[in-house]
Amino acid sequence: MNKLGKILFSKEEIKNKVKSIANKIDSDYQGKEISFIVVLKGSFIFASDLIKNINTNCEIDFLATSSFEGTSSTGQVQIKKDLDISIESKHVIIIENIVDTGLTLNYLKKIILARNPASVKIVSLLERKANRVKGVQIDYSGFQIKDDYLVGYGLDINQKFRNLEEIRNLEKVRK
Repeated sequence: MNKLGKILFSKEEIKNKVKSIANKIDSDYQGKEISFIVVLKGSFIFASDLIKNINTNCEIDFLATSSFEGTSSTGQVQIKKDLDISIESKHVIIIENIVDTGLTLNYLKKIILARNPASVKIVSLLERKANRVKGVQIDYSGFQIKDDYLVGYGLDINQKFRNLEEIRNLEKVRK
């Protein structure tokens, strides 16, 4: 059984970090159009807030993957929903809420590069480098995190707690 732990990142801290990331992206993509690819489900809240702060011309599409069951990675990445738009010759930014092992992003980046975009970059609100097994470069990173299991702001455990405005750790309750 699990219960909500302490707040690691408040609503205000997240809001400020998202604005900072958006400003950096706008600076890097002046005069270009961005094709944002949102990795569902967890990234939808971060993506929404990020894109609302982007001034650069952009389009948005969604990709759904699965690699977790409960709190554990299965080690296998499956695409549950593919892109609806062509990304050939476009500047692509993949939006992820958290990068842990890097397996999902490594797999997605290979698939996206095979579609011949002009460029591919990755933005993630949270990054946990300690668990990284694949050398995936995060071009725009928000917060560095430790090995806690986190919920809130799109992060979940079995589809619960995504709606929290802050990010909290999850504590195991012993019976």
